[in-house]
This record gives sequence, C-alpha cells and structure tokens, in this order.
Amino acid sequence: MNFLAHFFLSNRIENIVVGNFLGDFVRGKKYQDYPKEISKGIMLHRHIDTFTDKHPIILQTNKRLHADFGKYAPVITDIYYDHFLGRHFDKYKFESQSENYNLVEFSTFIYQTLEKNYEVLPSLAQHIFLRMQRQDWLTNYATLYGMEQSLNGLSHRAKYATNLHESYNFLKQNYSDIEKDFLLFFPDIIQFVQKKLNE
Repeated sequence: MNFLAHFFLSNRIENIVVGNFLGDFVRGKKYQDYPKEISKGIMLHRHIDTFTDKHPIILQTNKRLHADFGKYAPVITDIYYDHFLGRHFDKYKFESQSENYNLVEFSTFIYQTLEKNYEVLPSLAQHIFLRMQRQDWLTNYATLYGMEQSLNGLSHRAKYATNLHESYNFLKQNYSDIEKDFLLFFPDIIQFVQKKLNE
C-alpha cells in the first residue's frame, strides 16, 4: 500500500497515522523508541504490508504488470491502488466512524496531524512530508494528472528501470481491469485492519 491507503487505514487515530507514516522509515526494533500508540501504528504498517504482499488479488495485479515492469510491479500496484482509493474515497469507512468526510477534508486532517508531530519524524520523513503537503499528493492521487506525476517521479528515482514512464499509459490502457482488482481487494484490507486495531 502507498501513502493514501496507509493513512486511510489508520482510521483517523492521530498516533496511528503518525506511526503508519513512520513505517516506511523505522526499521527493525527501532519502533520501540517511540510512544506506545505510535509504535502500534508502525507495527500496523508492517501488518498491512505483509497482508497485502500475500493477497491473491494484489498478486493478480502484480502479474498484469510484471511482463512490462518486472520487480517494480508491486511498487506500481501500490501507486495505482492509491489512485482508485482516491477515486472511490466516499465509498469506504471504518465501522467506528459515524461521519463521512471527503478526500480533501481527509487530506487536510493528515497534513495537520503530521505537522503537529513534525518533531517526532526522522529527517527523511520530514522531507517527504513537506513535499507531500506542498504538492498535495493525497488529493492529487485521485486524478490522472496526479498519477502521471507520481509515476514519472518513480521513473526518475528508479536506478535500473528504463521504462517506468510507460506505467502511466499502462494504467490508462488497463484501467477497468485494475480498478476491478482494487474494488475486490480493498474491503478485505479494511476488515483485516479493523481486527488489528481492536487487538
């Protein structure tokens, strides 16, 4: 899962949001250096990644991509799924949430939460957060323009892949199939995370 999905799966719990974001930056047992609820968010991030990596629908999407993009297929899948979450954002909520909120309101909540906890973030996470906020990644994931920007950014960062810029056209050409994959998968990850948050 990419940034938007991890944030959504934090169920609007501020310390879980922070920890779930830190999951990409905190390795090994370093999670123990953080307060209990933030470390719970870091571990939730790891559980989400493990569940996702083994899920048959994710493997199906990766398989669609593998012939063209090889080992980068799972990374591209994560970005694609953030797009479809953004597109269908109003469709999903946790059982504990009584109110609906749109993607813009949610993105604002995430940016404000990370801003409040800025000093807790490692320097690389601070840098990523500032870029994310300035360029409004979370809202832009829902647009094809945002997808093009994200996938072009991935192409520039990848050291050994020469064709990742083509992943945007691949999305447009296979849009309906990948959207169907996402719509089948996402209720499963919500159900899984609800159980984890209640443990």
